[in-house]
Amino acid sequence: MNPWLIPLTLPTLLQGWLVGLLSLTLGFSQYPSVKRGVLMTFWRPWFAKRWRYSTTLGAWMGMHPDHGGTTEFHEAIHIQQYEDLNCLGAMLGGIVAIFNWRLGLILWAFSGMMWLLPNFITGWIRYGNAYYGSSHERFAYAATAIETARDGRPIGIE
Repeated sequence: MNPWLIPLTLPTLLQGWLVGLLSLTLGFSQYPSVKRGVLMTFWRPWFAKRWRYSTTLGAWMGMHPDHGGTTEFHEAIHIQQYEDLNCLGAMLGGIVAIFNWRLGLILWAFSGMMWLLPNFITGWIRYGNAYYGSSHERFAYAATAIETARDGRPIGIE
């Protein structure tokens, strides 16, 4: 996460960290570390057998132990997307707060996840798959492919 964006993206940071800490507490993940404000954990072997994906939610990455730098870069793109969406929610929430501060606060607090819903709906309509058809996911795959083609290795989170 970009430290300059934290005031605008605080809900994304807190929601992601809460889910990440919950995954550690419930024993789904292990080996926590923090890179640039992002909580990273790795799935425990028993969970990795059942869930073969790396997952990002807000400022938390739950990484599959078999996935490498390419996946970390892909998931870092999702973090940037959450930052963008939360900034949009902060601006819209600020305007709404002028008239109703409670509604403005709610809009800001849940905007990072809320703005993804149209992506999944249009992905399903366009490509028949809500997740892999969403522009959110397609962009992350495209950005990863471009970065990998450039010098053969994605950068991940520096």
